[in-house]
Amino acid sequence: MDPHLIVEAIKIGGLQLCLFVLFLIYIKYQTKMAARQTEMVAEQNKQNYDVLKGFIETQQLMIGQLARLESNIVNNTFCPLVRERDRI
Repeated sequence: MDPHLIVEAIKIGGLQLCLFVLFLIYIKYQTKMAARQTEMVAEQNKQNYDVLKGFIETQQLMIGQLARLESNIVNNTFCPLVRERDRI
Protein backbone atom coordinates (compact mmCIF):
# COMPACT_ATOMS: atom_id res chain seq x y z
CA MET A 1 0.00 0.00 0.00
CA ASP A 2 0.97 3.58 -0.51
CA PRO A 3 2.37 5.15 2.70
CA HIS A 4 0.58 8.44 1.97
CA LEU A 5 -2.72 6.57 1.81
CA ILE A 6 -2.05 5.03 5.20
CA VAL A 7 -1.25 8.42 6.72
CA GLU A 8 -4.43 9.92 5.26
CA ALA A 9 -6.48 6.97 6.55
CA ILE A 10 -5.06 7.52 10.04
CA LYS A 11 -5.92 11.22 9.86
CA ILE A 12 -9.46 10.52 8.68
CA GLY A 13 -10.33 7.41 10.65
CA GLY A 14 -7.93 7.56 13.50
CA LEU A 15 -6.53 4.70 15.49
CA GLN A 16 -9.79 2.74 15.39
CA LEU A 17 -9.58 2.41 11.60
CA CYS A 18 -5.98 1.17 11.81
CA LEU A 19 -6.91 -1.39 14.44
CA PHE A 20 -9.86 -2.53 12.34
CA VAL A 21 -7.64 -2.98 9.26
CA LEU A 22 -5.09 -4.92 11.30
CA PHE A 23 -7.91 -7.05 12.68
CA LEU A 24 -9.15 -7.81 9.15
CA ILE A 25 -5.63 -8.78 8.03
CA TYR A 26 -5.24 -11.01 11.09
CA ILE A 27 -8.60 -12.73 10.48
CA LYS A 28 -7.72 -13.31 6.82
CA TYR A 29 -4.42 -14.93 7.82
CA GLN A 30 -6.07 -17.09 10.49
CA THR A 31 -8.72 -18.22 7.99
CA LYS A 32 -6.00 -19.33 5.57
CA MET A 33 -4.22 -21.19 8.37
CA ALA A 34 -7.43 -22.97 9.38
CA ALA A 35 -8.07 -23.97 5.75
CA ARG A 36 -4.53 -25.39 5.47
CA GLN A 37 -4.95 -27.34 8.70
CA THR A 38 -8.27 -28.73 7.48
CA GLU A 39 -6.65 -29.86 4.23
CA MET A 40 -3.79 -31.48 6.14
CA VAL A 41 -6.20 -33.36 8.42
CA ALA A 42 -8.24 -34.51 5.41
CA GLU A 43 -5.10 -35.82 3.68
CA GLN A 44 -3.95 -37.57 6.84
CA ASN A 45 -7.38 -39.18 7.25
CA LYS A 46 -7.21 -40.42 3.65
CA GLN A 47 -3.77 -41.93 4.26
CA ASN A 48 -4.98 -43.59 7.48
CA TYR A 49 -7.99 -45.00 5.61
CA ASP A 50 -5.73 -46.49 2.93
CA VAL A 51 -3.45 -48.08 5.55
CA LEU A 52 -6.38 -49.52 7.49
CA LYS A 53 -7.89 -50.85 4.26
CA GLY A 54 -4.61 -52.69 3.59
CA PHE A 55 -4.61 -54.09 7.13
CA ILE A 56 -8.16 -55.38 6.70
CA GLU A 57 -7.28 -57.09 3.41
CA THR A 58 -4.24 -58.72 5.02
CA GLN A 59 -6.32 -59.84 8.00
CA GLN A 60 -8.95 -61.39 5.72
CA LEU A 61 -6.23 -63.31 3.87
CA MET A 62 -4.79 -64.59 7.15
CA ILE A 63 -8.26 -65.62 8.36
CA GLY A 64 -8.71 -67.67 5.19
CA GLN A 65 -5.36 -69.38 5.66
CA LEU A 66 -6.11 -70.13 9.31
CA ALA A 67 -9.50 -71.59 8.35
CA ARG A 68 -7.82 -73.95 5.87
CA LEU A 69 -5.25 -74.94 8.49
CA GLU A 70 -8.01 -75.55 11.04
CA SER A 71 -9.93 -77.75 8.60
CA ASN A 72 -6.76 -79.78 7.96
CA ILE A 73 -6.27 -80.24 11.71
CA VAL A 74 -9.92 -81.16 12.31
CA ASN A 75 -9.90 -83.67 9.45
CA ASN A 76 -6.54 -85.01 10.66
CA THR A 77 -4.91 -84.39 7.27
CA PHE A 78 -2.33 -82.05 8.71
CA CYS A 79 -0.01 -84.85 9.85
CA PRO A 80 2.31 -86.13 7.07
CA LEU A 81 1.98 -89.71 8.36
CA VAL A 82 -1.80 -89.59 8.04
CA ARG A 83 -1.58 -88.12 4.55
CA GLU A 84 0.81 -90.88 3.50
CA ARG A 85 -1.44 -93.54 5.04
CA ASP A 86 -4.52 -92.13 3.31
CA ARG A 87 -2.80 -92.24 -0.10
CA ILE A 88 -2.15 -95.96 0.16
